[in-house]
Amino acid sequence: MAPQQVESELMRVDQNIRPNHIILLTVLNAQYPIDVHIINKVCQNIGKIRRIVVFKRGAIVQSMVEFDDLTSATNAKSQLHGCDIYSGSCTLKVEYGKTDRLNVKRNTDMTWDYTEEFAAQNGMAANGSFHQEQPRVEERRDRPVLLNEPPPGSMGAAMGGMGSMGGMGAMGGMTTMGGGMGAMGGGWAGENMGESRGYGSVGGSVDYGARNTYEQSTNYGVSMGGAGGRRGGSVLMIYGLEPAKFNCQRLFNLFCQYGNIVRIMFLKNKEGTAMVELDSPESVNKAIQNLNHVPIFGLKLKLEWSKKEFIEEVKHPHQLCDGSTSYTDFARDRNNRFDTPERAAKNRIIAPTKILHYYNVPKMEDQDMEDIYTSAGATAPTKIKWFPPKSEKSASGLCEFDSAQEACEALVLANHTEIEGTKKYPFCMKLCFSPATH
Repeated sequence: MAPQQVESELMRVDQNIRPNHIILLTVLNAQYPIDVHIINKVCQNIGKIRRIVVFKRGAIVQSMVEFDDLTSATNAKSQLHGCDIYSGSCTLKVEYGKTDRLNVKRNTDMTWDYTEEFAAQNGMAANGSFHQEQPRVEERRDRPVLLNEPPPGSMGAAMGGMGSMGGMGAMGGMTTMGGGMGAMGGGWAGENMGESRGYGSVGGSVDYGARNTYEQSTNYGVSMGGAGGRRGGSVLMIYGLEPAKFNCQRLFNLFCQYGNIVRIMFLKNKEGTAMVELDSPESVNKAIQNLNHVPIFGLKLKLEWSKKEFIEEVKHPHQLCDGSTSYTDFARDRNNRFDTPERAAKNRIIAPTKILHYYNVPKMEDQDMEDIYTSAGATAPTKIKWFPPKSEKSASGLCEFDSAQEACEALVLANHTEIEGTKKYPFCMKLCFSPATH
């Protein structure tokens, strides 16, 4: 990466993100391996660290650091932005994170929980075996350098062109993080790392913040199974779609219940086939477990893990049967439902049922609710039940259909329908499958 490209990236900082006790580090020009130990050495003297997660998206290495307080995070942002971890490489771009807490399930080279509570639960010292070394800050002609030069061949290989980690092996059963790292011990991690993603090559329009979601910044512990270790990516293949019924928005309507949607693309040469990129391997796993072989519009969906790590930007998408485009980026869509731990906790992850829970609608007559479904091309529900209102702002309830297939089709067609109400902006009706029995 050329010096002018690094400088250009450092200027692209989203100033609209609210101050937070979690920071997002993007390592530009990462010519050396970056792990929890390195990030800890860089940040430990700024403030008390709770958790660190290191992950990778395409060719970009990122890390999230959760401090004990906002002051420490603010100081880290101001002190570390624009610094080189090593002389001439690994330049840090620092922004506030968007999530409220990092979730670490176990301590590895890429995730670590430093809290006493975690240590007590797992029978270890809170700081593990990491030495509390003082980073050496040395002023260079261009920018401050935080650490000494790494020894040649340290950690087996430089992460910049990482396919397998050589001497690192499988890193103690390394799990994927947010769909970025892949299988560190070899296999498929480097398969598509040279491909541009809109933020893989720095010269284009770069938007790291779009991927800064709750799920992306946690360690899910998803097993890298399957043929050749290809299970565990964040992209899903979908076969058996009725071409006349499905488009990008309708796929979003269905899959948004299982994780944040990043991008959706329909294949031009394989009718009825699409790819969905979600925010994490766990979200892909949830979708497969709950939607595989589900009948919808007369066909059964077939869901499989994709070999791709991400969906590349499609600059010239083709048209689908309904005239809509075959590719849509949903990374910043306000209807994604897993942006924070609080919003994520409200989602019930279940397979299709014949009852839909609807919410964020104005109070209306049952006939008006039926008309919303039929106007979208779905079957009208057989029963409608309104919940006692919790506020005057919006209403919610249940709609029952004759079968789970009818309910699934109604959700695909009518989810996120905009409804005019008394407020300035229209309501956006949200639908999800309900575990209610009647």
